[in-house]
Amino acid sequence: MARHFVRTPGTVQELTLRLDESGRPFAAGGADVAFLYAELRDGDERTVPDAWENVSFGSTGDLQLVGENPFSSDAGIASILVRADSARPNGLVCALAMAREGDRTHVMRDVLAFGEASADYEVRVTTDGSDPAGGAIHRGVPVFGAGPVRAALLAGGRVIVEARSDSRKFRIPGSTAPEQEA
Repeated sequence: MARHFVRTPGTVQELTLRLDESGRPFAAGGADVAFLYAELRDGDERTVPDAWENVSFGSTGDLQLVGENPFSSDAGIASILVRADSARPNGLVCALAMAREGDRTHVMRDVLAFGEASADYEVRVTTDGSDPAGGAIHRGVPVFGAGPVRAALLAGGRVIVEARSDSRKFRIPGSTAPEQEA
């Protein structure tokens, strides 16, 4: 007997980073580049395909980001390239996103550590539009009021990435086939 279940994803509750290593360790033998995916997921860890949120990426140490930043998700996933110029880099890549649900804003984040880099970080948030670097440390349930929310992810006391709830969202237009001559 077999059973098959189809469940509709719920609202966006978390952000998960995933590096596409394509079956080989990232930068093990020297300079490398790979896609970093930020997946917007519901409380049951299902990707939310209709999620359309800005995702802001940041990096430290020996890692650089290549591409638009912030980047809007498509089918619940935003991506950027991570580049390392040497073998076995040390550093962090991180992502910060906000999702509105009615009069609430969910602040979500994730961090990946490379090499010997410490994954210690903190998220600071303000709900009045002021600079988040000096804001309240964000712990626990990631929900705030409907006002202008700003968040910053700090590592080693330094702001690595910032996000705003009032940032303009965008879509990248799809490509179309060239017109045929008659």
